[in-house]
Amino acid sequence: MRIGLFGGTFNPIHRGHLQCSLEVKNGFSLDEIYIIPSAIPPHKGMEDMVSAKNRLEMIELAVSEYPGYIVCDVELKRTGLSYTIDTVNHLISNASGNLELVMIIGIDAVLEIHTWKSYMSFFKRLPLIVMARPGRKGHREILGDYLRAQISVEYKFSVGDKAFVHHTKKPVYLHNGSLMDISSSRVREMIKQGRSVKNLVPLAVDEYIEKKGLYK
Repeated sequence: MRIGLFGGTFNPIHRGHLQCSLEVKNGFSLDEIYIIPSAIPPHKGMEDMVSAKNRLEMIELAVSEYPGYIVCDVELKRTGLSYTIDTVNHLISNASGNLELVMIIGIDAVLEIHTWKSYMSFFKRLPLIVMARPGRKGHREILGDYLRAQISVEYKFSVGDKAFVHHTKKPVYLHNGSLMDISSSRVREMIKQGRSVKNLVPLAVDEYIEKKGLYK
């Protein structure tokens, strides 16, 4: 069984998260997607951050109609900062022998991964699937230059594998899907302005935000 680990603040979760992860799930033959909301992200401020309970409930509403999506609250149960490597190590150590874990990450985040705790461990422990962002050109060149500059000069792109490969580290895949120009910060800003976000978030999430009076 192949499982994709998709973490973030999801403040709030939006259609872009769902569309990109669904394309990755189908394109890489993943059996399940673990959506992993962070409690206290070390690289983001807490401004405009709603409670973990609110974010968790919005995620549960958003993925309720998506088969194979699992909401994983491991970071919400852990005290202190939500370091991704701690989550990865925990899930790998508790995985059965027939499970293959891969990490799903946006290209903006991966280009900062050298600032993360124990960042080299990611490339030793599990493959990465990097999701491209709208408005950015030359994703392969940007990612390749970054990997060679910050991780290892020996990362090379393999056409056959459709990934950057290394003889001792895990492969890094690039996913160019139907990019949706949506961000959580844009959703929050539109709500503050009193504008509708019905086209940006699932209906159940929109109704939840309105009911709870979030982001206003």
